[in-house]
Amino acid sequence: MDSIRSYLGMGIKKFIGFQAFELTYLGVLAVLPFIVVQPFIAKTILFVAFLIILNVVYQKLTFRRINTEEKYVFITGCDTGFGNAVARRLSGEGLSVFAGCYNPDGKGASQLRSEYSNIQIIKLDITDDNSVDLAFAEIEKKVGDKGLWALINNAAVYGVGDIEFSPLDEYRRLAEVNLFGLVRVTKKFIPLVRKSKGRIVNVTSNKGRIGMPSNSAFCMTKYGQEGFTDALRMEMKKFGVKVITVEPGNFTGSTAMLSKNKLPTYEIELEKMWQSSPQEVKETYGRSYMDGMIKSIADYSSKSSNSIAPVVNTIEMAVISQNPNQRYLVDGSNSLLDQDNLLIRLGSFLPERVIDFMVDRAYSSDKLLPKEKSA
Repeated sequence: MDSIRSYLGMGIKKFIGFQAFELTYLGVLAVLPFIVVQPFIAKTILFVAFLIILNVVYQKLTFRRINTEEKYVFITGCDTGFGNAVARRLSGEGLSVFAGCYNPDGKGASQLRSEYSNIQIIKLDITDDNSVDLAFAEIEKKVGDKGLWALINNAAVYGVGDIEFSPLDEYRRLAEVNLFGLVRVTKKFIPLVRKSKGRIVNVTSNKGRIGMPSNSAFCMTKYGQEGFTDALRMEMKKFGVKVITVEPGNFTGSTAMLSKNKLPTYEIELEKMWQSSPQEVKETYGRSYMDGMIKSIADYSSKSSNSIAPVVNTIEMAVISQNPNQRYLVDGSNSLLDQDNLLIRLGSFLPERVIDFMVDRAYSSDKLLPKEKSA
């Protein structure tokens, strides 16, 4: 009964599992061409889709909640966005939360500190060994022999720009935070998670599953996170530690990554890229290409989900469920379907050139090139 009440409290959309129905719809579309030509292949794909849906339903109906009393969680990137909201949510669930904030005196941290008695702000720069060491010492002293129930690696930065425009420093900047920062924090805190046989939740991105134009630096770090998390999951199994991957879709417009307030910053960064690019690159692409890229970023932001609730709900599930999934792909568009996540789900059934074609149709910038340069 407790599990049923818990589900009802999470909302009917979450209980039903909208993505299961989406998968069914996609499965039907994917196999239609095979029904006439290749009946056996069609039946096989439908059977696999059925098993996936059956697993989703089973997970929902057999959900069991952990006892949250005297359990501690540590979340990175709590100044804004997912991290801040997850800290609030888990605090409300009765867990004791250590909220890692880059700016402990900022608005986000101050609100958490003043509004929640079971949230402790931890000053944290995940790119700095000393900062991570100090955070570990403070948390270790607090949790003692109980250990840390959950480590949630959420902190991340975003970046845009075509490969020919992006300087190496941009790749290093994103890698230091998104990839090496995650590795640094994880390696330091594994012993505390092992003590409690808890779990590590890594918030990656759907861009760690599908490459996108003008996002190479971000995609590179997210693919790296995915590989690290998969290896970590297998290594931690022998210790009874669960490792969960959460892959948000397009929530950029509802977080600090690509919010309206943040867009001017990217415009400035892209202008710097343009100014520092070799003359040959400028002549090849043309000024209109860079101007169009700025507009496309704003368009992408406008298509993102208006709410981060789906991601917060998913991270909550990963923390409080006795038997969470290993991976959650979370849809994040403001339309009926997240087109990028659709391509990820269809990726196993379609040739890569078809996926490339669909991505190109959705994000192509060829038309921005000078006419004599476009293919």
